[in-house]
Amino acid sequence: MLHKQHNKESKMIGTVSGGRLMQADKPKVLITGMFKGNYREDYLQPLDDIAGVEDISASDGEEELLKTKIKDADVLILGGVTLQANEVLFSQTDRLRAVVRWGKGFDNVDVDAATRHGVMVSIQGDFEICVAEAAVLLMLALSKKLMKQVHAAKNGIPVNDSFRGVNLSEKKLGIVGLGIIGIETARICQAIGMKVIAFDPYCEEQRAAALGVELVRFDALLDGSDFISISCNYTPETHHLFDKKAFELMKTSAFIVNTARGSIVDEAALTEALQSNAIAGAGLDVVEKEPIDTASPLLSMENVIITPHALAVTLDARRKVAEGVLDSTVRILQNKKPKHLVNPDVAVRNS
Repeated sequence: MLHKQHNKESKMIGTVSGGRLMQADKPKVLITGMFKGNYREDYLQPLDDIAGVEDISASDGEEELLKTKIKDADVLILGGVTLQANEVLFSQTDRLRAVVRWGKGFDNVDVDAATRHGVMVSIQGDFEICVAEAAVLLMLALSKKLMKQVHAAKNGIPVNDSFRGVNLSEKKLGIVGLGIIGIETARICQAIGMKVIAFDPYCEEQRAAALGVELVRFDALLDGSDFISISCNYTPETHHLFDKKAFELMKTSAFIVNTARGSIVDEAALTEALQSNAIAGAGLDVVEKEPIDTASPLLSMENVIITPHALAVTLDARRKVAEGVLDSTVRILQNKKPKHLVNPDVAVRNS
């Protein structure tokens, strides 16, 4: 149990009245943007011993409520990808010491604004292997026409040649972003028998070569890949990296998989490419606007698999992330720097 592991550490923060801080003296932790479930009881219960904890996730008007509640918070635990921690939010408080992200990405946190306001930003994610597995899962499902096969089995539809898929073995995989997730994806796919190329302007050739991966230009990756897996960060530089021109350069037999961020792909251009058979199919665990509009034409396409940005959120990964969130929050409340700081130059602000 996590609370047993951290109980000793939690008491180090400062004790009054039998080892617990009096309620009036406790710092405040605000939780928002989280998924439904017992995550607080299962993972964050130790915080109740050392802080006043309030969870406004799934509350009506959560975004406006956050602007009000942030004034009294020392730490904001921020889940999801829709709520924004930005200049508007940070300007509401002089008290906030840190934003702790429940996840690896921080595209919904304005790090520059946080730094200006002296707010530390700590990311917590142990999803790398899970995301890589999710990317490979989508590739396998697309290559074997899994959804069509399942539909046929459930509805007694006879199998014909239109059900025939392709092998991953001996195909070429193009990875966009050769970070930890990209490396794990490459490792799995190499074991399957795929040749791996990658586009990453920030990766050294020697490092890629040691992994058995050939670095290529973006247009060469588009033109030469049978499968493309996106695992780069979302930045202004990668916004709509996959646009109409990119899809025109891809093979008509190629599949694209996105487990990174939806806005790396121009969804309108992707839809057009699929409708015109310019590419063979797509596997998306992320879309531009989440949740996806149920009227989206992508949902009715036989060669498209869409999941709700949850393929990598396994029980194992969630436990590890929770441990990281708890550890970082405790460190902050102890006036220490948390792990995985995005803006390490921000000074620790004492309570």
